[in-house]
Amino acid sequence: VQKLLDGTEVFASDGSIIPAQSLQAKARAADIAAGRAAAGVAFAVGRRMGNWQVEAEYTWRYRTDWDVVAATDSIQTITNVFSNVETGSLMLNLARRGVISENWAWEIGAGAGLVYNSVEATYIERAVPGMRDEMRFKDDGTESSFSYNAFVGVTRALSGPWTLNVRYRYIDLGDLEAGPF
Repeated sequence: VQKLLDGTEVFASDGSIIPAQSLQAKARAADIAAGRAAAGVAFAVGRRMGNWQVEAEYTWRYRTDWDVVAATDSIQTITNVFSNVETGSLMLNLARRGVISENWAWEIGAGAGLVYNSVEATYIERAVPGMRDEMRFKDDGTESSFSYNAFVGVTRALSGPWTLNVRYRYIDLGDLEAGPF
């Protein structure tokens, strides 16, 4: 028990004692392996006027990140934090285009609009046998805020009015808040 109280060891879920340094290394490896998965899709409609384009764009994205398992020496147990974030943004963008070749063009632009973030988060302090039960805290919330973005990219003319855009974008997706943890 003395080793547990001075923070060098913690209990595993089966009651065995595991060195805290081993748990911290495993938590870092699991965090890296998780890869911060994200998926999204965007659609835009707009009007081109010479070298300028105005577009309304909707982007949806879903992230499963901040899934952390960590040894928490101050409370002598393992702490888990799991969260998923769904984000949607509606932007009005202005872009300037320049010709590279017959079907290719470069573009640079900026925009402003609204963003919403829906967060599902769970914080878990694992049970310590003989000391305390497992504690779980859950917080879900949705917030909307102002958003802006800047981008640069290339476009490829397809058939008719269709184009394919590949962009590098900086976008402010607002603040995320998930519970008191």
